[in-house]
Amino acid sequence: MSTTDDQINPYTQSVNNLSNGLIGVYKPPLLNVQNRLKDLTSKQNKIMSQIHQENLNLVEVQYSPEIQELFKKMNTYHNKLVNIKKDMKQIHERSTKLKKRSEKLQQVKEREKLFKMQTELEIKREIELIGPGPSKSDSVSSL
Repeated sequence: MSTTDDQINPYTQSVNNLSNGLIGVYKPPLLNVQNRLKDLTSKQNKIMSQIHQENLNLVEVQYSPEIQELFKKMNTYHNKLVNIKKDMKQIHERSTKLKKRSEKLQQVKEREKLFKMQTELEIKREIELIGPGPSKSDSVSSL
């Protein structure tokens, strides 16, 4: 810095001092932030590579023959279970229908039995009212 510079701009020295002071105040925290950002970026890259590796492992496992076989078995057993449920439902419906039919038949038989008992009772009453009919020996001797 020459005297000609000082004559052109009398604040050059002050501007330089203020600039250096401002840089001195903000440089350490900014360097700290820069270092932390570098650490975070490296950790992030490390995690991304681990995630990528895990994804590759998952894709490899997903298409493995053992897993595919398990999925086939699961599908087969699921279908069997659905069929069993369907059969159970049909059996339940049939048994309910049979129970209803059995109850109706039992009611019909009870009615028939009651009707038969009533007719037998009526026949007994008529016999009692009419009295004993001619005996066999009476009908044979009258011939």
